Amino acid sequence: MTYPQAPQQYPPAQAPAQERFRGLAWAGLILGIVGVCGSILPIFNNLTAVAAFVGLILAVIAVFGTKKVVAAIGAALCVLAIVLTVVVQAVLVQQLDKTINGAGTGAPNPIDTEPATQGASGTVRYEVTGSGDAMSLSYGTGSGQSQESSPELPWFKEQAASDGFDVYMLTVQNGSDGGDIKCRLTIDGEVVAENTSTGPFTFASCTGNSGP
Repeated sequence: MTYPQAPQQYPPAQAPAQERFRGLAWAGLILGIVGVCGSILPIFNNLTAVAAFVGLILAVIAVFGTKKVVAAIGAALCVLAIVLTVVVQAVLVQQLDKTINGAGTGAPNPIDTEPATQGASGTVRYEVTGSGDAMSLSYGTGSGQSQESSPELPWFKEQAASDGFDVYMLTVQNGSDGGDIKCRLTIDGEVVAENTSTGPFTFASCTGNSGP
């Protein structure tokens, strides 16, 4: 007599979809970390922002799988990476606009556009012009110097020229912002010295003499 056999029981196989969701969760986390690390690097952060956006999509999909915590962390990192990239890009664009506007639409450079101002006969004229900011300057004769800090440009001073021989000096130091800065020394209506310096903390010096 033959008895019917009970059907053989097999353990349930893990759903392939859950395995895929697990891989998506880890992929979203890794892309989020890459996006955050690269968000502070100019130009390169364009690529990492794209990676973070892709990671965000993967992490959102992976939330429906078994690795919900990993997926949530990955999604948060991806969002943070995108926000940081936008902020860094905005700051860089703002700084670039300031640089371009300052160079293109700012006040004309007195070095290139202003003709030399001739002092009257019998006088010494000290002049400083330029696109930079003067940190300090000193002017006067070999026997005595006067100093000024952070003078506003364009700047000039006049004094009576000596009847006999004398030496006149003008030295100016550029500020931290750089740019061009120019000194000019005029004695008895004649420009006797001109000099230009470019760059932060550089010096321009003019020296001349009167008399025989």
